[in-house]
Amino acid sequence: MILSHRNNIAGGVRIADMSVYNDDSTGRRIAWARKNVDWVDADGERHIGMTGHQLGRRLVTQGTVTGVRNVYVSQLENNHASPSLPMLRKIAEVTGVMVGFLLMETDNPYPVKDKEPEPVYFSPKADAAAELIDKAPPEERARILAVVQTLAGTGATTHQQPAMPTHNVFAQRLIAGERVSQDAGKVRA
Repeated sequence: MILSHRNNIAGGVRIADMSVYNDDSTGRRIAWARKNVDWVDADGERHIGMTGHQLGRRLVTQGTVTGVRNVYVSQLENNHASPSLPMLRKIAEVTGVMVGFLLMETDNPYPVKDKEPEPVYFSPKADAAAELIDKAPPEERARILAVVQTLAGTGATTHQQPAMPTHNVFAQRLIAGERVSQDAGKVRA
């Protein structure tokens, strides 16, 4: 449903309670960040949101020792003053949001943290074997894998858990260091 909507532009419309013209601003985003910041005070108490005075005290930038007055914070939030880039950086640092959010470059206020993959730990010997395999030429890696699977007692095409090593004649010759061909387990001299 399209409804007429009074705003600064004549003939402005809105679609079912949604403004066509965005009234978002850097000041409104600073206010939002101030009201939603999760912080801990000097006594160790956790708080959500802070007053303009509390934010101003934490905005210590180069050239100031005591921060900024809450009047300036109010002016920023009501778009009566424009913050400098160093001030925006400090506001972002104190409130935990991104500068791009305050500048309306993104709608995501918080930095996206990439999840680091869980480290997979193998035994030191398995790690050493993996390093050796990685150093081998790509065309040799399949043969090395076949040898390891033979020693572990698993077939090259199965994806089962390795069984206990079965020391058959082929595996014993491999362990002894004899050269073995890939065809039918025949041993070369």
